[in-house]
Amino acid sequence: MPLHSCIQHWLYPAGQRSSCKDTETETEKYNRPLKSAMGNVDICASIGNVLIDNMGNGFDLYPANHTTPMRTFKVHMQKKLVKAGVFAERGRAVVCGSDHGKAYVFGIVNRKL
Repeated sequence: MPLHSCIQHWLYPAGQRSSCKDTETETEKYNRPLKSAMGNVDICASIGNVLIDNMGNGFDLYPANHTTPMRTFKVHMQKKLVKAGVFAERGRAVVCGSDHGKAYVFGIVNRKL
């Protein structure tokens, strides 16, 4: 993603959306619905991938500039609460929280560490 672009993730009553604007001209490059519900969101600074707490069965990994997840990291949940998920190891892994006190570490390539 060029440095002059800004990606925004929006929560609307009708659903979630992802949009991208040029930061110099404020011209909208795209505005699309996301396939996941959205709790916590983290963007990988080195790769541009987006990790979203899908509020259902875990965390969805979106490639930069896409609105369809390429992978879901399953995390067992007892309640629908917002959970944190962050990128680690320069985008090669994700660390995901849960509502039952465990943290999960998944490798992006091999899924689980």
